[in-house]
Amino acid sequence: MVGVPNSDLQSVSDASGAQAWVQRNILSHWPSVRFKYVVVGNEVSPLNGENDGKAQYVLPSIVNIFNAIPSANLHYQIMVSTSIDMSLLAKSCPPSEGAFRGDVRSYLDPIIGHLAWAGAPLLVNVYPYFSYSDNPTDIALDYATFTSSSPVVWDPGHGYQNLFDAMVDAVYLALEHAGQSCLRIIISESGWPSRGRRHGTSHKNAQAYLLNQKVYPNLDTTLKKSKI
Repeated sequence: MVGVPNSDLQSVSDASGAQAWVQRNILSHWPSVRFKYVVVGNEVSPLNGENDGKAQYVLPSIVNIFNAIPSANLHYQIMVSTSIDMSLLAKSCPPSEGAFRGDVRSYLDPIIGHLAWAGAPLLVNVYPYFSYSDNPTDIALDYATFTSSSPVVWDPGHGYQNLFDAMVDAVYLALEHAGQSCLRIIISESGWPSRGRRHGTSHKNAQAYLLNQKVYPNLDTTLKKSKI
């Protein structure tokens, strides 16, 4: 996986800039280094924030990088996508009611439409830690760190043993509600901090999360199997 930094989005939103980026960052290393995904922008959002002004460049950059890949005869080997975070969701609990925020739909819908057309997945950064640390009263630590021995949250007909699964399914259902039920998700980032001042930050909790995530494929209870 290789990423187009948010700082480079404006330059690769131009076709020639995208071709130069592919030459410099893909072809100059191929085939010694083989890339499966090009991630165009990380957690870019049209909402107020440090990256809001870059949102306009994400889709053109994805399209231009996507078009530059076939010209290098690599279109069957490399997929082009972008990564989002959970802040683009208006609702994630229960997962069956997962939905994207109305004020990001004009930005996100064309992107996920292109990804569905191109057969590329949507990359998602999933951090149960932030949900837990923001609401430790209602979210159990074992639910957030893959250590619960039984389902904690029930959505009609489906039980969730860990928060990670519930968050992933919320994105799947948001995609379904946005008309893209066939779009796959790849988990691009996750983790748990070992130091800091927010609630739940410790080496013990970080170790529990990371060790249990290693065996996660055997515990995956999402409605659709995601990939880490």
